[in-house]
Amino acid sequence: MDFKEIIDYIKSMSEKDRLKLAIRLSETAYFNIDYDKKELFEKIDTRLKNLDEEYRQNLSFLKFILMIVARITELNKEEQNKIGLYLFNKIQTKICL
Repeated sequence: MDFKEIIDYIKSMSEKDRLKLAIRLSETAYFNIDYDKKELFEKIDTRLKNLDEEYRQNLSFLKFILMIVARITELNKEEQNKIGLYLFNKIQTKICL
């Protein structure tokens, strides 16, 4: 899965799945993004808990979210930042970053 395929995949995701992906990316040390990960995590986590009862109860993630995170961490830092920027811009209006 290359950069464009990941962007296309993010476009087709639901808001809940985008938020879950953003949480997983903010949690991993292998994702080199130029954001305050802790602050980002807190805002996204709060938003997702308001939207998803299942996440609130057991913090569950689907396997495909983990697969996307693994693929993103294999990209170079520039591509990771582009994907992160795209993802966070897609969810930004919902969480008031």
